[in-house]
Amino acid sequence: MYTAITDEQMKSYMLRREIAILDRNTFITAAREEGEARGIEIGEARGIEIGEAQGRLLGAQQKLVAMVCRKLAKGKTAAQIAEDLEENLEEIEAIVKAAAAFAPDYDSERVQTALNAVK
Repeated sequence: MYTAITDEQMKSYMLRREIAILDRNTFITAAREEGEARGIEIGEARGIEIGEAQGRLLGAQQKLVAMVCRKLAKGKTAAQIAEDLEENLEEIEAIVKAAAAFAPDYDSERVQTALNAVK
């Protein structure tokens, strides 16, 4: 048997429905914002890790270039430098080639800049 719904019952139903929709939307928005914040946090942490690794790599390269420049200033050859530093001859030759333009001072910062321009 069918019973008629009063205006008051309809208003009550519509209000409960509206509240449920708002609650759902609030939950979804909060979850999305929390996910975005967590994603940003993870991205920042990963960016820091990558930056630190790149910094260590650059520092090691700068140190190698400085050592090669000091040895070039003392008149050593690429093969002697590679043996002294226990480094790959091809890598030392690349540094020596870039450093040749800055002889006899062999400014390691300028050599590093020239190497970076080549890569």
